Amino acid sequence: MTQVPPLLRHAVYDGWDFGFRLSYLEGSSYAPVMRRPDIRGWYISAQGHPCRGYWRVPHQVVDERLDVLFSALEAIAGERCQLDLATARQMIGAARSQPDPRLFSKDLQIRLYPMGVEAVAIAGSYHPGVVALAKSMGGRFLPLIPAWHLPRATPAAVRHNLCQALRLEEHQVEIFAGEYSVVDGAFVGIRGNDIRLQVAGPPPEGGTGAPRAGDDGENQIYLAITSAQTATTVDVDTLKQRLGRYDLLEYQREGVLHLVRQNSSLLADDMGLGKSRQAAVAADMVAAEGEQILVACPASLILNWEREIHTIAPAATIARQCYHRNARWIVTNYERLDQLVKHAGNCTVMITDEAHELKEPHTQRTRVAFDVAAQIPHRYLLSGTPILNRECEIHTLLRLSGHTIGNMPLGEFEKQFAGDAAFRVALNQRLSEWMLRRSKDMVLKHLKGKRRQVQVMQGDDAFRDGYNAALRDPATSGLEKISRLRSVLEEAKIDTIVELVGALQGDDKVIIFTEFRKTIALLKSRLDALGWKSVTLTGSDLTTKRQKAVDTFQQDPETRVFIGTTRAAGVGITLTAANYVMFASLPWTPALLEQAEDRAYRLGQQRLVIVKIPLVEDSIDGMLWELLKHKKQVATEIISPADVAKELAAMDLF
Repeated sequence: MTQVPPLLRHAVYDGWDFGFRLSYLEGSSYAPVMRRPDIRGWYISAQGHPCRGYWRVPHQVVDERLDVLFSALEAIAGERCQLDLATARQMIGAARSQPDPRLFSKDLQIRLYPMGVEAVAIAGSYHPGVVALAKSMGGRFLPLIPAWHLPRATPAAVRHNLCQALRLEEHQVEIFAGEYSVVDGAFVGIRGNDIRLQVAGPPPEGGTGAPRAGDDGENQIYLAITSAQTATTVDVDTLKQRLGRYDLLEYQREGVLHLVRQNSSLLADDMGLGKSRQAAVAADMVAAEGEQILVACPASLILNWEREIHTIAPAATIARQCYHRNARWIVTNYERLDQLVKHAGNCTVMITDEAHELKEPHTQRTRVAFDVAAQIPHRYLLSGTPILNRECEIHTLLRLSGHTIGNMPLGEFEKQFAGDAAFRVALNQRLSEWMLRRSKDMVLKHLKGKRRQVQVMQGDDAFRDGYNAALRDPATSGLEKISRLRSVLEEAKIDTIVELVGALQGDDKVIIFTEFRKTIALLKSRLDALGWKSVTLTGSDLTTKRQKAVDTFQQDPETRVFIGTTRAAGVGITLTAANYVMFASLPWTPALLEQAEDRAYRLGQQRLVIVKIPLVEDSIDGMLWELLKHKKQVATEIISPADVAKELAAMDLF
């Protein structure tokens, strides 16, 4: 008989948290239990981590709710694993008796800010050991930074205690140069420091940052001060000559010149106009040989940035989500930017993509972005939506750029520039040199046509669990298995598609094609909640409902989204009100793809049509895209051999 494996295979302890290695369950996941609010566990998946494959669980859960935890895990495991409670408790006791402080601190990065003669602010990666040490040294928690303020300590003493308690290496605890002071409970920068702390005022209404239970909080925000925004001393004629090396449209050349004329500025072009291409070229021109360029962006855009960089510089060396001294380009997501603070001084240019994600000054990602930007002389901000809801949202971006009005206190900024149309006009005038914004209608009047843009995504752990479960399911095979995988992929793309819809401007409208009705319902529910009016079309709809959906979308300016299955909505209707098309799944043939796209790109279309195709990395998406390219090549070689190169170039996006 096959021996049933134990539920708990191994346990470790670092003095604060336990690590549990659990038996693998085919087609199931422990995540629904481990990620419950009363458990607060998380899975360690990082390559090279000494506890990769373990679930990390707070010691309070093990001390107070171990039976509850094991019962819930047993319910998921069923008969596939066996829990010997006595053996499990012995395992946990053995781990508790031999704690190893280095278990979960290998990647820990702590920053110390000197606050006068004997005071320190601690910021950086979260670890319960850091919290315990800060409390033991009389620290107060500052939730909006977030950081701990230690009123009676020196940086050297704090570093020593951290290294002793958590067995950290000295390079993991960085002491920032300069001196900082506390005046009336607020952080105030002292002039002359390379990096200073600054009070930004109270958080926006409804902002996060409530003190943790048992911690003292202060509603103060500090951000590193970046160098002032100034004009650069560049020879425009020489730059224009150098621009000839890059494949750019005329308006894109103007965008590059806008960026390089100043040490920091915002490019706010409409979605689909190539902001990343313009910024990449500007950075490539400004950074001399041997100088490094940092790109900070949402995780979903990392692969797109790598492709964009290789488009302008095929031989470019790129480090993904980490620092490497021999890489010219470092591309990372905001969540990992804190790991680059100590290396930021080696970079000449910083590109901040989707910069509106830094609009809230009290979030950790914004604070870390400022810590990095303060060390880099050239900073290019990219955002098609620099203001999502209110005028004050651009204040943080102005601060990041070192713009004069960004250094105004937030309250004074709002008094001068918010709440009135005349104030907003005055703000626009002050931003004219700093911000460049072009709409598609402004710059593409002579370029009517259709363009595809692939967006490569990385699925999260929950998606991978579901995808792998569908992939390994022995009850399905062939087309049934592929259909199940495509359904999982569609659901994984919903957040990305909703974000893309949210970035639409003015009178933009979009058609979203899916393969599954379930996705239509989920998308419509999400968009309804956000106030986006939409209509739907499936194969089961009657002719009258079908025509009503088309007419509403074509005629009602408030109805911005048309959602339909490719089979039902991809042929036979005209939707020229749309200038965007998105695919939650790829059709099986290039002909179906083009037919669906051409619901918008047909007679009567007065605008450029942008086709957005999200694809998930390391999934059947890539294989299907390659299949479509092959089918396209075969068909074109038969029907129109002279157009093979052109047609394949249009498909060569993945």
